Parts: sequence; structure tokens; C-alpha cells
Amino acid sequence: MTLPAHDHLFDPPGPLPVLIDPDDLARPFILDCDLTYRGPVARVHVEKGFRCDMASVPRWAWPFIPRTDPRIVHAAVVHDRLYELALGERAVADAVFLTIMKKKGMPAIKRWAAYLAVRLFGGAAWRKARASNLN
Repeated sequence: MTLPAHDHLFDPPGPLPVLIDPDDLARPFILDCDLTYRGPVARVHVEKGFRCDMASVPRWAWPFIPRTDPRIVHAAVVHDRLYELALGERAVADAVFLTIMKKKGMPAIKRWAAYLAVRLFGGAAWRKARASNLN
């Protein structure tokens, strides 16, 4: 599966290749290249082999925000990596998510819905990652 990229904020700038592991329902997507995001407040490197669920969108909401929508994929991968690292402030990781979706052309109503979802429901994942990183 190849998901397109179309701006200079990412290296590589072309399509985002991912593999799918049908046996891992929690994190079935595997990044098949290194990905680097260079934004106004963060530089994030995600290594080849990184596993994620793309956007953590409940199945009932997929018609509205498909988790593999190319306008959210890059944002979701970078956001998942920021949450895994749990460095700095969670609000910054969520703002990076929102910024990337805007740059990728996600319609305002969809990007704000996704952003509000991570603000409302992402706290437990952030706290879990932060606790495991302290150990």
C-alpha cells in the first residue's frame, strides 16, 4: 500500500509506503521507509519499521474520517511517534497533528474533529507512554 505525500515538510517527499500486518489488529501498519517531518515547532524522525494504527478513528467514524485518508496519514504517523516518545507537552504533539492535517488539505471540520478527539481521548495513551519511558 502506498499513501501519497505532496509537500516539502516531509522527507522523503513522495509516497509513504506502508506494509500491513493482518495479524496485529492494534497496530497493523508498518512504515516501510524512514520518515522525517520538519515543521515550525518540531522535527520528528520516524524509523522504518515503526508500527501504528494510523489515525485512531473508531470504525463507525471511518466513513467521515477514514484512518488511511492520505490527508491524515502523515499526521497520524508523526503524532503516534510523538506520543510514543512522550517528550515535552502533549498539547504540542496534538498541535503538530492539527498543523500537518491542515498542510495536507484535510477539510477544517474533519481536522478539528480529529484534533478534538485526540485532545479529549489521548490523555491515557500519553500518560501510559510517559510512565513507561520513565522506567
